[in-house]
Amino acid sequence: MINIQAALLVSLAAFIVTPLVVTVAARLSQQQTKDKLMAKIKEYSELSSDASNAGVRNMYAALQKQGNEVLMQYYVVLYREAVVELALHVLVLGIIQNYYPVHVLNFSIQVWGLGDGLSSVGWYIISAILVFQLLVKPLKPKLRFFRPGWV
Repeated sequence: MINIQAALLVSLAAFIVTPLVVTVAARLSQQQTKDKLMAKIKEYSELSSDASNAGVRNMYAALQKQGNEVLMQYYVVLYREAVVELALHVLVLGIIQNYYPVHVLNFSIQVWGLGDGLSSVGWYIISAILVFQLLVKPLKPKLRFFRPGWV
C-alpha cells in the first residue's frame, strides 16, 4: 500500500531541491582551479618520470613530493565541491526524518534491508536520483545554469 500524500510531498521536495543543488554547485564550481591543478599534476608526473629515467633520485623524490602536495590540493577542491552538492540534500533529509517520519510504501512481507516499508527518507533518495537522471541530466547540456562557469 502506498501513502500517496507522503509520496507526493517528498517527491516534490526532491523535485525542488535537486535542480537547486545542481544550479548552486554549478555556480560555485571550481573547474578552472581543478584544470590548473590537474595540469600541474601531469607536469610533475612527467618531470619525476624523466628524473627517474635519468637516475637522479633526489630530484625524483622532490618532484614526487611536490606532485603529491598538488594532488592533495586537488582532492581538497573536490571535497569542497562534494560538500556543496550534498549539504542541501542532507539538510532536507534531516528535516524529513525529523518532521515527517512516515512509511511511504508499506510491504506485506519483511524485505531484507528495508523492513516492512520504505520510509520517507528512502523515498526522497529514490526521488532525487530519478529527478536527476530523468530531468537534470538530459537538460544539463541545454540549460547554461546547470553547467559550471555560467554568470
